[in-house]
Amino acid sequence: MSKYILKNSTAIVFSTAWQKEIFEKYYYLDSRKNYIIENYFVAEPVGGAEAKEKRFLWAGRPIKLKNLERLNKAFSQARKVRPELGLRIIQGLPYAALLEEIRKSYAVILPSLSEISPNFILDAISCHKPFIMTKESGYYEMFKSIGVFVDPLDGEEIKNKILFLADDRNYFEYKNKVMDFSYRHSWSEIAGEFMNIYKNL
Repeated sequence: MSKYILKNSTAIVFSTAWQKEIFEKYYYLDSRKNYIIENYFVAEPVGGAEAKEKRFLWAGRPIKLKNLERLNKAFSQARKVRPELGLRIIQGLPYAALLEEIRKSYAVILPSLSEISPNFILDAISCHKPFIMTKESGYYEMFKSIGVFVDPLDGEEIKNKILFLADDRNYFEYKNKVMDFSYRHSWSEIAGEFMNIYKNL
């Protein structure tokens, strides 16, 4: 059914080039009818409180794709070097409560096996929080200069990047990068992009 719908659609819109290329490759799609419209993001900065503890935050659904078992093992190893490090795992919070948790966190971490365009990372940027996330993402190219990225299958690398961001000098370097990030994509821009696609069908 998915193949049929994709093959017979007049136009298909993806949120990242990464996602578009995967679908084109595995569903044999005609790239001429595929488009990219990125997620909404306006850094109206929510801002974040200064963290009192070096506690990283993970939020999401506890499914295998999210790589929680490897993340927990990496944190156990990192704590042998830096016992003060913490990891808070939360799920099912209302959005306003999640945003407050991000604001209070030291940094956020999302080493999933894959992530197309996670809003969790956009919210971290709005809250001026450094982040560690998977390289297997549509956001890698956009955020590679401001974030810390990991191979989600490499527990040792995840551990090392946790320790890297736990270092104050590295932390404030990446915090400043996040604070200086100026990308925006408003609802009106998104609507205009959809209308332009429609007009060219």
